[in-house]
Amino acid sequence: MSEISNIFFRAFDSSGFPARWYCGTWSSALGWLHIIADSLIFIAYMAIPFILLYFIWRRPSIPFNKIIILFAAFIICCGTGHLLEAVIFWNPIYRFAGIWKFITAMVSLATVVALIPIIPRALTVPEIFASNSNLKAALKSINNLREEQENIACNIAHFLKEPVRALNYRLSTILSEKTEQIPQSINKDLVQLRNQGEKLHKMIEQIVVHTNIISMNIELQATNITSLIKETIQSMTPKSWEYELTVCDTAPETILADSRLLTIAIEHIVNWMMLSSQSLEFQLESILLDLGKEELSQREIKVVFNFAKVSKLLNQFPNVDQVFSSKDTEQSLSIANRIFHRLGGGVRFAHEPNKNRVQLVALFKDCTLNTVTNETLV
Repeated sequence: MSEISNIFFRAFDSSGFPARWYCGTWSSALGWLHIIADSLIFIAYMAIPFILLYFIWRRPSIPFNKIIILFAAFIICCGTGHLLEAVIFWNPIYRFAGIWKFITAMVSLATVVALIPIIPRALTVPEIFASNSNLKAALKSINNLREEQENIACNIAHFLKEPVRALNYRLSTILSEKTEQIPQSINKDLVQLRNQGEKLHKMIEQIVVHTNIISMNIELQATNITSLIKETIQSMTPKSWEYELTVCDTAPETILADSRLLTIAIEHIVNWMMLSSQSLEFQLESILLDLGKEELSQREIKVVFNFAKVSKLLNQFPNVDQVFSSKDTEQSLSIANRIFHRLGGGVRFAHEPNKNRVQLVALFKDCTLNTVTNETLV
């Protein structure tokens, strides 16, 4: 036991050992062959762990990342052992070299023990990749089928739009010009038929709008979101509408996004506000532009519309979504939500009864920090 402790206490003591150059009959060529080979092996062994650790840092979700770290430690130990073999040609630190070999042996055994339970799980990885490949193929097939169905729906809507419009126009003309000549019972039926026709015409228009939004390609460009919100609201609302637009310090001035789709989405939110204000009696109080979260690959932009309630109507509804899903307004919100969903976010509501306030929160991604394709945003 004392001999073992003596080895550790005298780890860097080279007394009692000659340098390897003087141990045996080494030729220069043979000696330098060993030295250069061990040095190159050390360099390679040091590079491999850093590559593995960088890979884990960039992809922390990769399976078996702990065993990869253990592999990195094992490789570092082996590489350092080769470095010591080269150093011993001049400095015979055999005691430290023995200690290091023992450390390498322990790390090697730990790696073997850690590998045993992982092998069954690792064998399933190819099956998982195959399943993911099949899933991607199935999703692609579903998306193609959905696109085909949407194209069919759009074509049908275009074919129906004109006949329905002509029918509504004809009914309106009859009711306005020949009301006195039509019996009251028939006149009532015609009014109901015209109302249903107008409703059908609106539904067809919404189908066309939805399909057009789906088919539009994402065109990313530098966009000043603050100016876009201001200009869109000012172009659609009366000058009497007053509100405060607040931009948080964390919000970027310019983002990379599709300004066309953002404009359409804001227009539909404003349209929803104008329709809702007639029945729900609330007014736009302020708009908050903020950075929802920041990551290495993406930033999420948050636009919060604060509404001050004028009446107590909303207090009757525990679920605010029930109020904002009336037939007069749900189409505008549905389109806005669809657009923000395409842009990597969505629309949600928050009800604050104590503050007498309702919030509409629109989220979407700023693509400035990463490369985004149309497929990733659909």
